[in-house]
Amino acid sequence: METTDIVDFARRDEMTDALRDLLRTAAPQLIATAVEAKLASDLSQSTDVRTGTGHAAVARNGHHRGRPFQTGLGLVNVGSFKVRSKDGT
Repeated sequence: METTDIVDFARRDEMTDALRDLLRTAAPQLIATAVEAKLASDLSQSTDVRTGTGHAAVARNGHHRGRPFQTGLGLVNVGSFKVRSKDGT
């Protein structure tokens, strides 16, 4: 039996759709991971900033509902994090 890596033209769309479906399914998690990494980076820069009572001046404060983001794959619903500044900055 001969093996080939040539894609049957008639089935090309099926393969593309499967890849798009996989990416569309994984996109919210990928974007959420990137947002989480950025937030962690930003919060780590303000760990030394304290309020007058000694509490952290900037802190995480829950989550926002998911919002749709336009991507090349279409709309992707991604949640975001709330951050609160306790010192007014």
